[in-house]
Amino acid sequence: MEDWVLVQDTLQGKAAFHTIVSKYHRTVFQLAYRFLRHGEDAEDATQDTFLKAYRSLHQYAPLAPFGNWLLKIATNTCLSRLRARRRLPDILSLGAETTPEPVVPPDQARARLLHVVDEAVRALKPAHHAAFVLFHYQHLDYEGVADALEVPVSTVKNYLFRARGTLREYGIPPPPLALEGLP
Repeated sequence: MEDWVLVQDTLQGKAAFHTIVSKYHRTVFQLAYRFLRHGEDAEDATQDTFLKAYRSLHQYAPLAPFGNWLLKIATNTCLSRLRARRRLPDILSLGAETTPEPVVPPDQARARLLHVVDEAVRALKPAHHAAFVLFHYQHLDYEGVADALEVPVSTVKNYLFRARGTLREYGIPPPPLALEGLP
């Protein structure tokens, strides 16, 4: 109900949107970083998300929680950025990895596993990746993920099933075991 009041105050011209930004900035940034894996890109996507949300506040109806509505905007913003990345030729990938491998001492098997899990999650198909991140990292329920991705709950379950299957092919243990300790 608090979010609805802030939305109404913003629509009436009161300076309440900064409170919304303060409340949700970290959550949106974390989601954007999970998708984009680059701090500046994640911050840009976060700013775009809040700008889009501000421009669309008149469309928000309190049928779903405001946080889910905002994460839907953030997810779509990140997916658009990922699609745009794929359209651009990646000159760096011709000769070397675009992301440097972290230096992990051999005795830190857990750190190595977490890195492998993170890389495998990043390699999932975009829809599977989105569902996986929203469900396992943002802790949305099936309905929240379905709202964010604008798909039926059954599709979310299918995406998660396929994502977990792909991770099993990489030798990744099933969640939540594979996700312990990831940021």
